[in-house]
Amino acid sequence: MKKLLAFLLSVCMVSAFAAPAFADANSDYIAAVKAYQAQVAAKESAYTAAVQAAAKQAQAKADAECLAVIAAGKAAQAKADADVAAVIAAGKATQAAADQREAAYAGAVKAYQQQIAAKEAAYTAAVMAAAKQAQAKADADAAAVIAAGKAAQAKADAEVAAVIAAGKAAQAAADQREAAYAGAVKAYQGQIAAKEAAYADAVKAYQAQVAAKEAAYTAAVMAAAKQAQAKADADVAAVMAAAKAAQAQADANAAAVAAAGQAAQAAANQREAAYAAAVQAYQQQVAAKEAAYIAAVLGQ
Repeated sequence: MKKLLAFLLSVCMVSAFAAPAFADANSDYIAAVKAYQAQVAAKESAYTAAVQAAAKQAQAKADAECLAVIAAGKAAQAKADADVAAVIAAGKATQAAADQREAAYAGAVKAYQQQIAAKEAAYTAAVMAAAKQAQAKADADAAAVIAAGKAAQAKADAEVAAVIAAGKAAQAAADQREAAYAGAVKAYQGQIAAKEAAYADAVKAYQAQVAAKEAAYTAAVMAAAKQAQAKADADVAAVMAAAKAAQAQADANAAAVAAAGQAAQAAANQREAAYAAAVQAYQQQVAAKEAAYIAAVLGQ
């Protein structure tokens, strides 16, 4: 009975002295753990904010580079469009100049044809007037001969016959002169027709030359336009490739930043797990020490 009372008294004394010490140790340990967890949370928050800020900066830089590349592509496209428009305007100006030259040439041809027609009309009028004069002279001569024949009719039939023969000879001469005039007019008209045919052939040849030059110039303009369009397409393709490369670089940078964040998070998780394991081990050691102390006390 005395031993039991002594054991109970010792247990009460140990409990009275040990409980405050264990309570103080546990409260200090819990406060240290909470402080450490607060530091870890603050570091994680700061790291997360830094990672997010870096990701935002990388995204903003990638967006700015994409916008710059798109602006460069638009500028190159605008320059190519301006070059094509300039080439087309030059072609139109050349076409207008060629049309003006052709119109002036056609006007000159028409004026020359009008001059030829006026000269032909004047020559025909002169020939007809000469023919009329010759006819009038022949008629006058015939009338004179007939008058002389009638006057000489009374004198002698032989003289009348001679006069009639002379009149016929004069008529034949007049007919020959008129035929000669008509032949000369016809020959002149033939010369005019030959000149007009030669002039028309020259005009057709010049028109063919102008058409060939216009076709060659048009082909050159179209080739230049195609080259400009091909260059513009190549520039746009290069710009798009640069934009894709910049986007891929930005994605890689963002992935690297995310990977770094995940690695840091994993490291923090590992440190926290290690710390929790250390705390648990320390608690187990304290529990073991308490159990050993109680066992020792009970053994006494």
